[in-house]
Amino acid sequence: EMPRKYAVLRQFAQDFDRLLTEAEGAFSRLKASPAPSQPEIVALFRPIHSLKGICGMLEETKLLVRAFHRLEDVLPPLLPMRAVPRGKEKPVSASEWIQLGEATFRMAREVERIFQAKIELWRKLGADE
Repeated sequence: EMPRKYAVLRQFAQDFDRLLTEAEGAFSRLKASPAPSQPEIVALFRPIHSLKGICGMLEETKLLVRAFHRLEDVLPPLLPMRAVPRGKEKPVSASEWIQLGEATFRMAREVERIFQAKIELWRKLGADE
C-alpha cells in the first residue's frame, strides 16, 4: 500500500511543482503588466485550473482547491470572454487580486513543503526499495 501511495505522491509532487512554477511566473508577469492582455491572463488561468483539478485528488491538498478556485474566480473581470460578472460578485481591484494571488501561492508552497516532508519520510522508511 505505501509504495503505491508513495509513487502517486511523488508523481503528484512533480506535476504540482511544475504547474505552480508556471502559475507563479504568469502571475508575476500579470502583476507587472499595466494593461494585461488576454494571453497573459489565460497563461495564469490555465495552470491554476489544472492545479485546482489535481489538488482535489489528494487529501493533503484538498484545502488548496478552494484557494485556487477563489483565485480563478477573481480573474474573469480581467478576461474579455468573461466580462460580465457572475451573480452579485463585485469586480475586485488589482490590489485585491494581487493580495489573493500572493496569499494563495504562499499557502500552496507551504502545503508543498509538508507533502515533500512526507515523501522524504517514506523514502527514509524504505519506500524506494
